[in-house]
Amino acid sequence: MERAVVEGALEAARKDNSRLQSEVAALRSTLRRGAPLDDAPVPPAEAANDEAPPKGRKGKHVEAS
Repeated sequence: MERAVVEGALEAARKDNSRLQSEVAALRSTLRRGAPLDDAPVPPAEAANDEAPPKGRKGKHVEAS
């Protein structure tokens, strides 16, 4: 059972990494085109493990850490 848990965690981490790499590529493409990042938000294709899928746009709210 421990192996299954570790394999599940590894698969989730790989999916997150893939999603982040896609987002980075999209942002780099936006920067190459010269568009400001505020005008071209890139919604994630799928939710991270701890997030609910996006239901719609709710404005430009950015959380400060």
